[in-house]
Amino acid sequence: MSITTGQRQNIILAFLFVWLALWLGVKTDFSTADLGRHLKNGEMILSGTHDVFSKNFYSYTNTDYPVLNHHWGSGVIFFCVKKYFGFEGLGFFCLFLTLAAFFILIERFQQFQRLISIELSALAIG
Repeated sequence: MSITTGQRQNIILAFLFVWLALWLGVKTDFSTADLGRHLKNGEMILSGTHDVFSKNFYSYTNTDYPVLNHHWGSGVIFFCVKKYFGFEGLGFFCLFLTLAAFFILIERFQQFQRLISIELSALAIG
């Protein structure tokens, strides 16, 4: 029984996916990821405090400096995940997001690789 190129690629991708999951599945240190700020932002937005979009809550020296909070959505999502599933659930959620991003990246690369193959074939023929 011989393994085709496509099967070989699928085996390698499956191995990489499992390896990445195991590597990323180690205990996460959320203290270095500004998670507290994201969770507090999400809590404030869901409680109706919308100052978080433009007020600089986390600066000691420049509290009046205008800011634009461009990552407020992740705070809402992270707060909801932590509220219902705890920190372990939040760790699994982050693992899932990373693996999904890896999978999408690999899929896009394979599509790009097929396009390049088609273009090179067309150049060789023409």
